[in-house]
Amino acid sequence: LRMLPSPLLVLLDAISTYKVLARGTILQQQGQPLAGLHILLHGEAGLFESRDGPPRLVRCWTERSSFPVIGADAYISSSRPTALQTAATHARCSQVMLVPLRELRRHTELAQALRYLFDRELQIPQGLAARLAP
Repeated sequence: LRMLPSPLLVLLDAISTYKVLARGTILQQQGQPLAGLHILLHGEAGLFESRDGPPRLVRCWTERSSFPVIGADAYISSSRPTALQTAATHARCSQVMLVPLRELRRHTELAQALRYLFDRELQIPQGLAARLAP
């Protein structure tokens, strides 16, 4: 996200909500409407799969991840659609920035810049970028 121009970073900050979350807080669950993008600022988050047994960690994000945006792209790119997938905080305490989709859709210049960043620079699956469209 550091690749965004300064005015768009300021706008992103203005429309976002910052939260400190306890371990195990669910950020997004497969099948639920996507409320927004969770950007991990500190701590860890994981993608967990549940079938018949206890949830199993299949992917982990940290604030040092190259793309610490949690949830949406993981469901789109899943190779195992029969398992329930949940993105949740994994560290004892994590800080996230929630960027509501409704706000992104209102600010088309920011949404377009993020779509470009997701598609071109980071090669994030098409589905995530499509959800940012107005």
